[in-house]
Amino acid sequence: MIEQPVDKNDLPTQEEVIRETEHFLERDVIHYHRISDTAYGISWMLYPVNSPQRREVAESLARYFHRETHLDFPPYTAGDENDDRLVYLVRSMRITTAVPIIAGAVGLQRASEEWVLTWIWLHPWERRTRLVDAVFDLLDAAFGDFFIEAPISGAMRGLMTKRHYESSRLVTRA
Repeated sequence: MIEQPVDKNDLPTQEEVIRETEHFLERDVIHYHRISDTAYGISWMLYPVNSPQRREVAESLARYFHRETHLDFPPYTAGDENDDRLVYLVRSMRITTAVPIIAGAVGLQRASEEWVLTWIWLHPWERRTRLVDAVFDLLDAAFGDFFIEAPISGAMRGLMTKRHYESSRLVTRA
């Protein structure tokens, strides 16, 4: 079907177009984020969520996680971190700049003396890159044989198989 010419008087105003579409566009857009509260040019992979700017970014990424998983609520809200609950922002490996471009977030919680990976979200464009292995290499080095909170996605199950993580690492929150 070919679009036919329309009388200008039949067209919606710019404000009407925005009002009608902004909810859908905002809901379905996934943004990369940048953080400026780190030393210029430093290229760490994981950035602790320890500033207002980083909390805002982590909360945004937690909402993306919530939207994808359809869980009851996002896994993080600003201010949730403490000594027993850590959140890190994950730097993009696809986009390299002097200012870190954030492509994901990961949350861990201490249970007794062990750490549990409670959630991880990476931008869809980053999921099939070496970023996933780089992040899990860092988590393995920093937290040892951490546990992974169930339920998990098919992608996480595949990652566990690829990395030879035993199914005994899966835990369910009591």
